[in-house]
Amino acid sequence: MEAAGHTDSQDVQNASRPPLVDASKQIRLLKVEPGGFDDEIKCTISSCALSEGLEFNAISYTWGLEQPQSDIFIDGLRFPDNLHEKSVQVGIMGDVYARAATVLACIGKSDVVSDYIEAVIDDIEKNFVMQCS
Repeated sequence: MEAAGHTDSQDVQNASRPPLVDASKQIRLLKVEPGGFDDEIKCTISSCALSEGLEFNAISYTWGLEQPQSDIFIDGLRFPDNLHEKSVQVGIMGDVYARAATVLACIGKSDVVSDYIEAVIDDIEKNFVMQCS
């Protein structure tokens, strides 16, 4: 029996991924399966309600004008493939990041803005360590 709000991983042969039941309250989790350095990278995807309290790590990235070098495929499907769902998900990213165990932020190519962000983060870390000592 499935937990409420949780969907088991989709079989690649199904080549279908149903939309989230409520994109404003659910997220998809990507699990990278263990393997050796030279092994093919295998992943599974599942969905869960944010209220389930599962531990997960989040990766923050931008959807900008730059085109990716190649498409991202998960369970044989291009990601993201639902623009309405994507727009709803963008609206809950603050909640997603707040609930994540770790957030990795991809701030783009090095430039004046990203260098400034890095300097601010370094300054916050230094001040935090000094206050906690």
